[in-house]
Amino acid sequence: NLGAARPQANGPSDNVDTPWPKAEPLPAEFDFPPFVTMPALNQIVIGFRTVERQTARIHFGLTRDYGSTVVAKTSDGFFFSASLGLLEPASSYFYEVEIDGTTARRQGTFLTSGRSWWRFVHLGETHMESESSNVELFADDIRRFRPHLIIESGDMLDRGDLLDSWRTYFRTSQSWISNAIILPIGSNHVRGVGGNGFLQFFFSLPNNERWYETRYSNVRIFSLDSTYDLDQPEISAIEPDWLAAQLRAEDDANDEPALFTIGAWHYPACSTLQKGRSVSRRWVMDNFIDTFIDSTKNHTIDLVLVGHDKYYQRSLIDGTIPHLMSNAGKLAPAVEGNNHPRCTPKVTHPRTRSIILGTVGSTAIGLQAIDPQGVLLDSLFISPASP
Repeated sequence: NLGAARPQANGPSDNVDTPWPKAEPLPAEFDFPPFVTMPALNQIVIGFRTVERQTARIHFGLTRDYGSTVVAKTSDGFFFSASLGLLEPASSYFYEVEIDGTTARRQGTFLTSGRSWWRFVHLGETHMESESSNVELFADDIRRFRPHLIIESGDMLDRGDLLDSWRTYFRTSQSWISNAIILPIGSNHVRGVGGNGFLQFFFSLPNNERWYETRYSNVRIFSLDSTYDLDQPEISAIEPDWLAAQLRAEDDANDEPALFTIGAWHYPACSTLQKGRSVSRRWVMDNFIDTFIDSTKNHTIDLVLVGHDKYYQRSLIDGTIPHLMSNAGKLAPAVEGNNHPRCTPKVTHPRTRSIILGTVGSTAIGLQAIDPQGVLLDSLFISPASP
């Protein structure tokens, strides 16, 4: 019965995947649990926040004996981060954060880039604090799936300019966020009008930390900021040209091209149930989708992952490009109408929350959308786009 299926991690890589640490309560000395970012290929940074002004260190290695230790750095005495340096590719690492002078420890694990089989979870519209209890309903399925990457599509929290909102985001995510590399993006609730610095302060990301590219194994992931309408003119003036240059750079490089290209951002190009948002759909289509199509000769974009409109929908752009919109927290579809004419809706679920589980292989990406009870809402396989 597919409707009751709870997706399991699958593929050859399971033979060497490490189990996640048990989902235990966060020690009281931690304000934020540890989380993992990758500012450059296989250069891993661990971040966390303490309740009191303290010092801390991170032990890490290829076994649970660790073998290496780095001292975490801080600029304010509370938020810490530490680079683990350039690590071995296609390798599972263990780590433990130790707060000095206490018994507080927190363990995690992550997989470096290089393996042909790996997994990701796509989260959109988590909207913590207001939706924390609904997002927590997905925790068991996320832990069961054991993603290696967390691809965010924005509105991770209600107020990105408030430390309390970030605290709620990290604490609600504590059962999974220490065990996968996270790719967050700016959005209207995360950055707000004029922007704020919390996202860039907490996360160690490539490029300018607002729009960036991540190469993970056989996939290029473009995490883009679509909030062109929030007093941030550089998003329209600079970002599309940067995207075009990045796409052309791979075409001109001698390195092996990626097998897949994924784009993740906040405002959708396709949506049938938010009549008043047609202008933002046109902007995304003109500035993101057409840039992907026009700027690469190897192949165009293979998958688009978005949020913002607060329901699940799978569409096709120009009849070929899958466009998936998920909503782990917020559920609020609106009036029907004004979908972009290049969009064809294929599957719509307006009455439930959703996350997307992706399994990347050497020839295809398998995708499953599930609801908070683990019920399968949608599934598909995608092959690399043609030139």
